[in-house]
Amino acid sequence: MNKSKVILIVPPVELQYTKILTKSNLFLHLNKYPALGLGYIAAILEKNGYPIRYIDMYALNMTYTDLERELKQEAPKFVGITFDTTTLIPARKVARIIRKINPNCKIIVGGCQVNIYPRETLQLEEFDIGVIGEGECTMLELMAKLENNEKLHDVAGIIFKEANKLIETPPRPIIKNLDQLPFPARHLMPLNQYCTDLSKTKLFTTIISSRGCPYNCLFCLKNPPWRGRSPKNVVDELEAVKNEFGIKEFLFIDLTMTVDKKRVIEICKEIIRRKLDIIWEAQTRTDCVNQELLHWMKSAGCMRIRFGIESGDPRILKILRKNISLKQIEQGIKWTKNANLEVIAFFVLGCPGDTIQSITRTILFAKKLNPDFAFFGIAIPTPGTDMLELAIEQGIIEEDMWIKFVRGEIPDIPLSRFETEEYNSEKLLKILRKAYLQFYFRPRYFFQRIRKIKFISELKNHITGFLNLLVEILGIHH
Repeated sequence: MNKSKVILIVPPVELQYTKILTKSNLFLHLNKYPALGLGYIAAILEKNGYPIRYIDMYALNMTYTDLERELKQEAPKFVGITFDTTTLIPARKVARIIRKINPNCKIIVGGCQVNIYPRETLQLEEFDIGVIGEGECTMLELMAKLENNEKLHDVAGIIFKEANKLIETPPRPIIKNLDQLPFPARHLMPLNQYCTDLSKTKLFTTIISSRGCPYNCLFCLKNPPWRGRSPKNVVDELEAVKNEFGIKEFLFIDLTMTVDKKRVIEICKEIIRRKLDIIWEAQTRTDCVNQELLHWMKSAGCMRIRFGIESGDPRILKILRKNISLKQIEQGIKWTKNANLEVIAFFVLGCPGDTIQSITRTILFAKKLNPDFAFFGIAIPTPGTDMLELAIEQGIIEEDMWIKFVRGEIPDIPLSRFETEEYNSEKLLKILRKAYLQFYFRPRYFFQRIRKIKFISELKNHITGFLNLLVEILGIHH
């Protein structure tokens, strides 16, 4: 029996809903990454005989009219949409278009929005079934049931509607052996549309070598236990992507790639053994690197590491539950620079407990560390984090404000900030701009940056990034 076609959709981004990301739209001008989670779903369904249509509206700059035109050619029967809180409203618009074309289409949704607010999300009329947690095995089971018109009660890890009621099944265990998953279905993606302001080549993609995170930072989503793919499996994917698509530049989007340093050293050795000739970057913590690891990373083509520093004040780091000292941060950055790797550092201003003095310390610390790139954001308590619980406790945000947004009872994303007697939101935005000005508009920084640029494509990306930074600092939109 021929299996039904499944259409998988990444909704577009509407700028008014993205301020939650960086409290400005700076990143959105510059970065377009593949939706790897949906790529894994596409791969496992395709491997099991389902024809797949993958539509990345965000990457392709597709309008809702474009989507409607595309879908009318072949009325969809099963559709999967991935979204987070910032793309919830675009996802609802996408679902309404699908419903208009085929009222009987089964619309399945997943992503962190569904994980955080499963019941509230599925109460929305546009969606039929929600996938909670890792979706690969769930989608396979779910599609088999849907195609045979069977009941869904014994599919673990879903929430669905039945007789005007919401049924939530028991959670699905996490996937312990990530090597069993096929690689994301990149052949279905618009690979030449993905970009980052910091890439050194024209073609770039993301890869994930582990899931979960063992740390418990105040501002992070609550993550499942950490699991790493085997070095061979990771390098098999790198090699396949390079050979099939000619992509030589990768960003590892693991939350903390170097949790297991030995595993990453083995990945590096395998890249070297295969003479892959790729460049890549990773994100981790400064206390999760050492000199040996950094040496191997550099030897294997790593060019840059992204570190979440957050604050230059020990008291704030403690409140954020970073469990790290300024000394450890300085040591990690120094080792990274000594290994001749570029450093990106991320800082958060207006954290719980912050004062003008502690924010000033953070800006001074950023200048002292002197990373190749620094990004500053303003702390916003977001759904699924303990920072939101703290904000509710402190009366900064109403307990049900986010739920009201999800239900559509309020039109705008709640943008609460930890205001104090010293500063309000408006003053925080001025401080944010001041941080960017003080960091980037130093003659020392400018000449240091120019000296490091080696490729024309890199120079073009830098110019784009710089122009967007000017827009950010001048406050043309906030």
